[in-house]
Order: sequence, then structure tokens, then C-alpha cells
Amino acid sequence: MKNLRKAITAFMGIAIIGAILIVAGCGKSSSSSSTTQTQTYTVQKGTLSSTVSAVGTVSMPEQAKLTFGTGSSTSSLYTVKEINVSFGDTVKKGDVLAKIDTASLESTIAQAKADLRTAQLNLQQAASETTKLKAQATVESAEATLAVAEDALANAINPNSTDIAQAQAAVDNATANLAAAEQDLKDTQASLISDAEAAVRDAQLALDNAQRSLDTAQKNGDVSITDAENSLSDAEKAYNDFVPAAIGNYTNLSDYLSQKDRLSWNVQKAQANLDSAKSQAASSIATAKNNVTKAEETLQTAQENLAAMKADPTDIQQKQSAVATAKVTLDKAKENLAALQPGSTMVQQKRSAVATTKANLAQAQDDLAYIEAGYNTELLQIKVDNAQTTLDNANEQLEAATMVAPYDGVVAAVNAAVGDKVTATEEIIYLVNTSKVEIASSVDETDVAKVKAGQTAIVTFDAISGAGLKGTVGAISPVATSSSNVVTYSFSIEVQNTQGYDLKEGMTAAAEIYVLNKTDVLLVPTTAIKQRGTSYVVQVETSEGTIEQRVIQIGDTDGTYTEVTSGLSEGEKVVVQTSTKSSTSTSSKSSTKTPTGGFFVPGGDMGGGGGPPGGF
Repeated sequence: MKNLRKAITAFMGIAIIGAILIVAGCGKSSSSSSTTQTQTYTVQKGTLSSTVSAVGTVSMPEQAKLTFGTGSSTSSLYTVKEINVSFGDTVKKGDVLAKIDTASLESTIAQAKADLRTAQLNLQQAASETTKLKAQATVESAEATLAVAEDALANAINPNSTDIAQAQAAVDNATANLAAAEQDLKDTQASLISDAEAAVRDAQLALDNAQRSLDTAQKNGDVSITDAENSLSDAEKAYNDFVPAAIGNYTNLSDYLSQKDRLSWNVQKAQANLDSAKSQAASSIATAKNNVTKAEETLQTAQENLAAMKADPTDIQQKQSAVATAKVTLDKAKENLAALQPGSTMVQQKRSAVATTKANLAQAQDDLAYIEAGYNTELLQIKVDNAQTTLDNANEQLEAATMVAPYDGVVAAVNAAVGDKVTATEEIIYLVNTSKVEIASSVDETDVAKVKAGQTAIVTFDAISGAGLKGTVGAISPVATSSSNVVTYSFSIEVQNTQGYDLKEGMTAAAEIYVLNKTDVLLVPTTAIKQRGTSYVVQVETSEGTIEQRVIQIGDTDGTYTEVTSGLSEGEKVVVQTSTKSSTSTSSKSSTKTPTGGFFVPGGDMGGGGGPPGGF
């Protein structure tokens, strides 16, 4: 940037002087000539720098779409328990942003632990000597079973007369037992049902008697109550008729009162008789009704017992079971007898049984060999490993149930609320690290060779006046992009937003990339260096005032100055040739010195003046 300002200053000085000379010479005849002059430059140390300009846009590479899982269980739904941030919040690395309910995850972990323990026990058991012994016992058992099956086949092929006679006797005995069981069933059914029917008849008779007793009690009660009501009515009439009519017929008040009291007592007695008749009638009727209810219950129980007896009584069930057992025994005896007859299918069945037991023996022998070779432990170890992986995944999912910020940043979106049902891979919070910024830019083919990864760049922004950040060049794309016959190569500049500028994605940025930046190096004007074959030489002024030619080694150059790596020392003077123009006119005459290579300010003195620009 300092080089740029010096160049602009020099250019403006040249322009002003040129304008003055042009104005001074207007309207007058003039003549000009060029002469070459030599001046000296004192070798000194300075900074050599050069920049390449680039324009790009702001991007923020650290952008996280945060979820509650690793994707191992995309179909399961979880309930959001906490959301601790909102859109636009600033968070720090490690802050808890959200949580989900972990009840189902904890259950999954418990099941995974149980599965892992089961797999481990199975592996331990398979690797033990006991397992091998069990497999050997299974082989021995299969061998014994095969021997029995082979004996049975031999007997089926060549039965003897004794076996046939025993089989016939078993059939006869089973036939007799079946007949006896069937008769016992019939007898039991007849006896039990007859008793149950008699109980129903007795209960019905008792109910009829109870009903008749109820009818009699109701009739007798009606008669007793009617007679008592009539007696009460007569007593009341006698009393009512006596009182007004007899009061004048008695000369003795005592006799009158005595007769009145007697009639009144008759009314009271009749009333008491009526109450007693009603009470006795009600009691008799209630007793009769209770007897009817009991008789009905007894009848219902008897009817139910009869129905149950007919349907499936316990005794009959037992007899029926005995009949069924006898039938099975008879069928088995017949089957055994038929098997001993020439041409029976028993031989084929025995052959099939032998084949089956042979297959079982072969399988048992294979299992024993498998265990002895240790193959079973390999498979069980795989199951243990799978169970451990399942448990690890479940633990990771539980850890992911608490969402934490992976870095400092700003919340760009919140896509869930407390109570929502979400999956493990569903985006919940969008977090952007605004402190880490990249500038997506490009460089044309004329400058691409100068730009290297790791170079320093100063970045400014159109939208933020005065903002400047230091950046580092990232990788340069090896693939070119061509547009309107202009070939460019994409690259990025990593910028740390340490100043906290309010940067946004997509902002336009300008970058000055320092493709050359060396400090404290010997510099000479590039125009002082001449090439002779493969060597570079300069003219050096000696302490005696003479000029000698010296071979030097050069390094980098910015065009105006060149680094000297050997052949010169600081303080020595080199010769620089410049061209001088002179002009004459009828009214005035002026001259100016213009250094070759654009190093000197017009009018300056070559004798050690000027000097290289400073570094940034």
C-alpha cells in the first residue's frame, strides 16, 4: 500500500512538472535533445514487497445443522423437553441449546446392556469345557437312539410267533376293557340322571304345596280381617247410637257412664282384634311366601343339576375319559398286531425312524466337531461385538439428547418447540460461526503463479467503511474457469473476525495479497543491473573514485528494486545511468532529470538519495 501511495505521488509530480513545461513553452519555437548521465546509488537494506489485488464475497464455512442424534435411529420419535435459545442469540462453545426426553433412550440402553450380558454369557458358556461335554453327551445319546431304532427295524422285518400271540392277546384285552368302560358309562348316566329327575319332581311338588299354603294363608287372612272389621263396625255403631239416645233414659249418671265405658271398651277390643287379625294374616302370608321362594330356589337348583348331569357331569366325564383311553389302547394294540403281519407298513416306518436317528447323530457329531474347532466361539464373539456396538450407539444417542454448541456462534434458525415430536436426524438448530470468515475469490492467469497458500492478505469490505482484517490464502484450485476469454482460478482467504465486525454472507470484499514481502534485504535499483551471459553485473564506484564491474547474485524483485544476495555490501555505491532531456526556446530554457526505471522523483539527486520503500 505504501508503494502504491509513493507511485501515485511520483506520478502526480511528473504530471505537474510536465504541465508547467508545456505552458512555459507554448507559442515559442524550441528545440530538444537527450543525453545520458550517470549517477550513483548507495546500497542499503530495505523491504521488498509486492501485492496482487482480488475481489470476492464473504462466506462463513462453519455452519452446523444440529440434530439430536447420529442417524442410527431415524424412525424413532422423541419429545423436545427444552429449547434454551432463540433466533439471533449468541452462544458460546459448550452451551446447552436444547434437550429431548430421555426415558425411551434409557430403556433402550438398559435393553442393550442386557443383550450384551446375554451374548457375553453365551460366549463364556460356549468356550467352557461343559459345553464340549454336553455335545459329547448328545452324540452318545444319538448313538444309543440309533441302536434302538435299528433293533426295532430288525424286529419289524423278522417278527416271531410269540410276539404275534402277545399282540393278539393285547388286542383282545383292550377290546374287553373298552366294552366294560362303555357299559359303565351307560350305567352311570342312567343312575345319575334318574336321581336328578327325582329331585326335580320332589322340588316341584314342594313348590306346589308351598303355593297352596300361600293361597290358604291369604284367604284365611282376608276372612279374619273381614270378621274383625265387621265386629269393629258393630261396636262403633253401638257406641255411637248409645251416646245421644241413652242420655235421657238414665236417672243415674253412674249407670250411664258405666254403660258408656263398656261400649267404648267393646270398640277398643274390636279394634285390637282387627289389628291382631291383620298382623297374623301378614305373618302367615310372609311365611308362606318365604316357603314358596325357597321351594322355587330348590326347584331351580334341581333343574340345573339335572341339566348339568345331562350335559357333562363329573362322574360321566370320568367314565367318558375311561372309554376314550380304552379306545386308544385298543387302536394301539391293533396297530402293533398289524405291524407284525406280513406286508405291513411298519417296516417302512422303522426304516424312516432309523434314517432320522442317523441324521440326528450326524448333526450331533458335526456340532461336537464345530465346538472342538472353536467356530462357535467366533460367531458368538461376533454377537458380543454387535451387542457392544448397539450399546455404544445407544449411549451416543443418549449423549446427543443434550444438544450443545460445537463452537461460538449465532443462532440462525430454531426449527422446533418444547413438546414437539422429532427424529434423531431432524434439523433443530442452525448455528453459524460468524468469527471465522472466508473470502471466496479468484485470480487471473497472469497472477496465479504468484499467489500461494499461506500468503498474507489484507481484506476490506464495501459495506463496512474502514474495516480491515488480516487473512491467509488457502488452497488455489488447479482447475481454471473461463468467462469472456478471461481465465481465472478460484481460491479462498481465511479471515479471523477478531475485530467483531458485523459481517454477513455474500458481502463484497477486496483483498490485497502480499505475494512478495521481504524485510532487511540489500536492495539496488533494477536499472543498475545488467545481464552478461548467465551472470548479473553492476558498476561499483570504488573508494578511489574509479568504477569497477562486479558480478552479483540476485534474488526477488518488485520491478523497481532488486534483492542482492551476494557481491555487494551495505553502503557501497552502484552506478545508475539516467537520460536527461534539454530544450531551448527564444524566451526560456529548462531541464529535468528523469531516472530510468521510475525510481527517482523528478529533480532528485542520485547520490545516495531516495531509497527503497518500507514494508507493511
